[in-house]
Amino acid sequence: DSLNQKEVALRDWNLQYGRERYTVESMDENGNPLSNPVAYLCPNTLAVKTKWTIGGMDVDIPAADLETTTYPGAYITAWETIVLDPNDHSQFIAQHNKGGTLTIAKWKWVPNGEATIITDWGEEGEYQWTTPPEGSGPYCNGLEYDGYDTLFASYAPQYIDEALSELLYLDIESGSPIKVVDLADWYVSIEDRDGGGQMNGGPTDLKYQNGILYTQAQHACQMVAFDPARDEDDMVVWANMNGDYVHDMHFEVDDEKAWMCNDFMVGPYMYTLDTDSNGFSKFPCYDLGALSFGAVGPDGTGLGYFAFAGETAGWKTTSFYLDVDSAFDGMYMDNEASGGSIFDNWDPESIISGIYFVGHDSIKGVITNSVSVDENGPAAFQVAQNSPNPFNPSTTIGFTTAASGNVSVDVFNVAGQKVDTIINDNMNAGNHSIEWDASQFSAGVYFYTVKSGGFTKTMKMTLLK
Repeated sequence: DSLNQKEVALRDWNLQYGRERYTVESMDENGNPLSNPVAYLCPNTLAVKTKWTIGGMDVDIPAADLETTTYPGAYITAWETIVLDPNDHSQFIAQHNKGGTLTIAKWKWVPNGEATIITDWGEEGEYQWTTPPEGSGPYCNGLEYDGYDTLFASYAPQYIDEALSELLYLDIESGSPIKVVDLADWYVSIEDRDGGGQMNGGPTDLKYQNGILYTQAQHACQMVAFDPARDEDDMVVWANMNGDYVHDMHFEVDDEKAWMCNDFMVGPYMYTLDTDSNGFSKFPCYDLGALSFGAVGPDGTGLGYFAFAGETAGWKTTSFYLDVDSAFDGMYMDNEASGGSIFDNWDPESIISGIYFVGHDSIKGVITNSVSVDENGPAAFQVAQNSPNPFNPSTTIGFTTAASGNVSVDVFNVAGQKVDTIINDNMNAGNHSIEWDASQFSAGVYFYTVKSGGFTKTMKMTLLK
C-alpha cells in the first residue's frame, strides 16, 4: 500500500520536541470503543505530554493548538509511554527521572496546564524505584498494563559495566511494588561489549498482549517474550536468538562513530515495538535503507523487513497498531522523508516529518477453486465460540461437521505450542459438543483448532483462575 501522511501539523511538534512514543486510547472506561481514538505523544527527554484525536483534527491545525500537559520541573521523561487509569482516563501513570532516581508517579491531566500529582497513590503519589549508576544515562522506559491489576516497568541503564536489567511488577490500584525480576541473563552481555556491542541495552520497550509480555531494546540484539505469571526461572516463552537477522542482532560496527557509546553499532535500530492481538510484532527499522518496518511472528520467527510504496531511508522511531473496528484501523508510523539523521548532515529545517497511516485489516488470500454446494446436503462446517468464555475451569466447544470422518480438536498456547488434544476420532456429520477441563493449566489465553476433513478453524478462549 502507499504511504498517506496524516496530521502533518505534527511536523513542527516533532522538530520542537524530538523523538516520541505513543499511548493510544481506543476504549473508554466502560470498555466501549471510541469513534475517534486519542493518541498521547510522549517525547524524548521533555516533561510534556501532547494528545490529538485521530481523524478528528484538521491536518492544517497549528501544532501549538494541540492539547498538552506538563510536569513540574523535577520530573524528566525520556522515551516513555504512559498508562491511563482504567477507571478514570483523565488520570495517568508515568515513569520519570526525578533527581537521578527512577520514579513512577500518578497524575491528573490538566489541559494546557501543569499536571497535578494524585497523592493517594503510592507514597504521596510516587513509587521511587531505584537510582541508576552515575553516567548510565537511564532511559525512563514506558509502562505497560496487563488489563487486570499489574503495571510493568523496565530498568535498563546503558553504557556501564554493570549487569543491570530489571522488570518491576507494580499494583496499579495502590502504587505498591509486587516484585522485581532480574532480566540480566537476557539483556546484558559482557561478551557483546568486548566484541563491539553495547553491554546494557534492555528491555527499553514493553507490550502486553494475550498473557505475554513482549520485550525489546533499541540497542540490544534481543527480543524476548515472557509469561509474567510464571516463576522467574520459567518466564521465557521464546527469545529470537535464531540468527535470522530480524530483530536479533546488529550487523556491523562503525568505528568513525565510536565516540557515541564506546563502539557504535550500525543498524538496524529498532526503537519501539507493538504486538497485535494475534501475537505478530512489528517495529520501525532505521539504517537499513528505504525500509518501513520489520516483523516477527508469534513464535519469535523473523518474518523479514518490509517497505511501503514511496518509503524513504529516513529516521523512524515509533509505530503502533490500531485495531478496534474503527474507520482508522491500521498501522501508524513516523518517518523523516529527508533520509538523513543526526549523524549525517542533519538539517532540521529540511525534514518532512509526520505520522504516516497505512490501512490494513488482516492477512488476505486468493480463492483458486470454486466448489458448488448442494443446498440439500449436510450442514456446512462451523465452529462456535466456546461457552462460557472466559471460563474456570471447564468450557464447552461446539462445532458442526459437514461429513463423516476424522475430527480433531487441539488446544494451543499463545506461543503456538500444542498443550492438549481434546479429541481425535471418527465422528458422524452433524452437530457436536465437547468439554475441555483446564484444571491442570495456568490462567491465560488459549486457542482451539477444530479439523474435519479439509476444513480447519481456530478460535480464542480465556482461562481464568
